[in-house]
Amino acid sequence: MDSGEDVGSETLKERTLQYRDKFKKFEGKIYLPKFVIQESVESGWRDISFEADILRRIDYESFDIERIADISLSNIRKQEQEILLGLSDEEQEQVKEKRRIEKTGRLKISESFLTKQIVDIVPNPWIGNAIGQKVIKLFRGKYDEETVASNFVYIIEELKKHLEKERDNAAERVFKKLVDEKKLHFFLITSKGGFSIPPRIRVRSNRQLVRDDNTPIQRSLFDQVPEENINELERSVAIYLDKQEKLLWWYRNMSKQDYHIQGWKKNRIYPDFIASEVNAESNGDYGNVYVLETKGLHLKNEDTAYKQDVFELCNKLGTKMPWKELNLDFPDKKVNFQVIFEDEWRNRINRIFE
Repeated sequence: MDSGEDVGSETLKERTLQYRDKFKKFEGKIYLPKFVIQESVESGWRDISFEADILRRIDYESFDIERIADISLSNIRKQEQEILLGLSDEEQEQVKEKRRIEKTGRLKISESFLTKQIVDIVPNPWIGNAIGQKVIKLFRGKYDEETVASNFVYIIEELKKHLEKERDNAAERVFKKLVDEKKLHFFLITSKGGFSIPPRIRVRSNRQLVRDDNTPIQRSLFDQVPEENINELERSVAIYLDKQEKLLWWYRNMSKQDYHIQGWKKNRIYPDFIASEVNAESNGDYGNVYVLETKGLHLKNEDTAYKQDVFELCNKLGTKMPWKELNLDFPDKKVNFQVIFEDEWRNRINRIFE
C-alpha cells in the first residue's frame, strides 16, 4: 500500500459525534412515533413486519387478472428473449432475472416457467400456478399459439407489473384495515422497542457540512454534520434550516440506519431531516417536531405519491391522540410529517418557522 492509500485510510477512520453541549439535556428524550402491533398484553408492542403482518394477510386469489389480457401482442415472430434465472441477492426474493440473451426460434409456453417468474410477488406457488394458467388461457383465447409463444416474455413482464399493482393495492387495504380495527397503532413509545435519536453516532467522513459562507453549522443536534451521503438539494435545505431563528435543532436522518416508517410497501421510508421549533411556552425546551422528506422535481413519481399518502396517514393518526394520553413520559408535542419538493422547499420551511 502506497502513502496515498495510507492517507485515504486515515481519512476514513471512524469517529464518534455527540450532541452539542446546549442540547445534551435532550439525550434520550427525543422520541419519534412508529407503526406498532400488540399481539398480547404480555408480549408488549413490536414493530409492524411487512412480511408477517401485511403479506400473509393478502388474498392473492382475489387479484383481478382479467385486465392483463387488454395488452396488445406483437406479430413479430423472428426474435424472442430468454430469461436466465438465478438465486437472488435480496433476502426476500427467491428468484430474479440475472441477464437476458436474444435468440431466434420459438419460445415454449411454460406455466411452470411463468410461475417461477412471479413467485417473488405471489409467494404461494399453487396460487401462482393458477394465475399462470389463467393468464395463458386468456391470451390463447385472443391469439394463435405462435403469437402467444413469441410474446411470452412480454406477457410475463406485463403480468409482473400488473401483479405488483394488485399486491400494493391489497397491501394498502390490509394496512388500513388493521388501523381501523385498532390492531395497528401509530404510537410514540419511550420504553424498549421505541425509537429515540441516539446520543452518539459513528461516522467515517472527516468533511463537515458548513454554511455557504464557510461558517460552522450552528443548530444541528450533533456537534458536527458529516458531509456524506447528502445531495445538493438536501445540503441546501440543511443550511437553510440552520438559519431559522425559530428552529431549536435539526438532525440529518441517515438512510438504512436511523428513524424509519414501515408503511404498506416493503421498503421502509427513511426521511431526510428531523427538526424542532423552539417551545414558546417553555424556555429552553423544544416544541413541535417536523419530519421532512425532500424530493427533486424529477422524483414526482408513484413512489413519492406513496410516501405522501403514508405521511398523510401519520399526521391524521398523530392528531387523534396527544402523546400524554398514552401515559408516556413525554411532553404533549406534535409530530408533523411533510414531503417537500425542490420547487417549494424555501416556502414550506418559511411557513413552518414563520
